[in-house]
Amino acid sequence: MNKAIISYLLRNERVESIHLTHAALVGPEGETVFAAGFTDAPLYVRSAAKPFQAAVLHLSGAVEKYSLGTEDLAVACASHGGEPRHIEVLRQFQDKVGVSVDDLACGAHFPFNRQAEEQLLADGTQPTQLHNNCSGKHTAFLAAAKALGAPLEGYLEPDHPVQAAILMELKRLAGLDEIPVGVDGCSAPTYF
Repeated sequence: MNKAIISYLLRNERVESIHLTHAALVGPEGETVFAAGFTDAPLYVRSAAKPFQAAVLHLSGAVEKYSLGTEDLAVACASHGGEPRHIEVLRQFQDKVGVSVDDLACGAHFPFNRQAEEQLLADGTQPTQLHNNCSGKHTAFLAAAKALGAPLEGYLEPDHPVQAAILMELKRLAGLDEIPVGVDGCSAPTYF
């Protein structure tokens, strides 16, 4: 094992927490270019799974059915900052699909982008689920559910057709028969 990278989270110029970071940089031929910490230890992939989860838009036919464009796909794959442009793209994405912010089961939090957060506070406006950095992924889940004719309710349950399709595709891509599933911070399944 190489030494892990030590990261500090500061709050008001004081160390609030210390994190050991395990990381690997892999080259185009699959060779390890840089490694730090336990790079062969399994872990939850969390937001790194978003592009793979967004593949359900293609698998379900939602891309064609709702004429989804690159901005829709980008926000589905992103951990966005809640900036006004991101919210606009999400609203347009939801309009194309015929879903709304009220359908999202990701919860609300203030934008990660400091300026967007400050603007909401200055306006006296509370954040909505659209400000959640995972709302693009959740909108993609809803689009896939509608395209498949599956219910919107329960779209985060592991046995929902959308989540089952994602897990099947991840297993195929990883060449694994089983992938343990947990729950991410936005209530969506995450993969170990």
